[in-house]
Amino acid sequence: MTRNAAAALALMASFGLAAVPGPARSEAPRLALVIGSSAYTAYPELDPCRASAGSLSGALRRAGFQVTERLNPSNGQMGAAISAFAEAVSRAPDTIAVGYVCGYAVALDNRLFLLPASAALARDTDVLSQGIVGRMFVSALARSGARSGLILIDIQALPGATAGLPLASLVDATKLGGMGFAAVQSVGPVPAGTTDLAAAAAAVAAGNDWRAASKTLRSKLPVSARRTMVIHDPADGGLPLPAPAAMGGGATSGVMPGGSNSAAVAPGSLSMADARRVQLALQRLGYYSGKVDGVTGPDTSAAIRRFQHELRVEMTGQLTRPQIERLLKDSQ
Repeated sequence: MTRNAAAALALMASFGLAAVPGPARSEAPRLALVIGSSAYTAYPELDPCRASAGSLSGALRRAGFQVTERLNPSNGQMGAAISAFAEAVSRAPDTIAVGYVCGYAVALDNRLFLLPASAALARDTDVLSQGIVGRMFVSALARSGARSGLILIDIQALPGATAGLPLASLVDATKLGGMGFAAVQSVGPVPAGTTDLAAAAAAVAAGNDWRAASKTLRSKLPVSARRTMVIHDPADGGLPLPAPAAMGGGATSGVMPGGSNSAAVAPGSLSMADARRVQLALQRLGYYSGKVDGVTGPDTSAAIRRFQHELRVEMTGQLTRPQIERLLKDSQ
């Protein structure tokens, strides 16, 4: 065997592809990201997310997926895992991709935020710095270029929450392409063991028919008083969904140099090139998974708040010049 042939077989093996006798056959790479948050710092343990992450990871591996599993990540670790996964999918043409998140979630201004295990919200607006924007997770995978697969969000409202979570706000059917989508909110006490969504997703993986993945999920997740759900099927447009809510929600757009001890500069004062440098630095550090396009909107501001939270400075969503210098230095 030549050195080049051996290298090719090693690359195939890294994606879980098996060599077959006879004529060469190429199979689509299979990549999965599974995130389970159960051991929360400030909230009751969510054991079903631990069980579900382990069960689904095992099912996906048996189906030939290369699985990245993250249990109880911090905010930065969770954001970095999502960014790295989306980048890995984009580098592998024709990928079948599965992204799964299980944990607590909250809503602010009709936007849904996923809570990492490190979250401890003293007031509602703390979620801007400590949570992961649900649409960011969906958008990162939808823009990755995967041929097909599933985006799965398996969530529980915080204890004492009275309003339902805005699941429909997560979906923009025009951008999901060939990706199926399911978001399920468990209502009331969550039974021990694997969640219904994780069990259904494991059955999809075992069945190995990714064209019918969303239909299989629908058949295994009937409407129940114990949950609310939204499912999108790329074959037929999914369930009727209201238009996604605007991304405003009080977040300040723009990156403003200046700071606690320096004069603020008006929004938009950064050139697009400099704004792209800021976005790229935030992305490298795991705070941002949006487009690096120099357009400083709400997702960029939310990423800046997460960066400022870890600096233990005021979370304005607007960077001071010293903070920009620190950000660029840390990302090198």
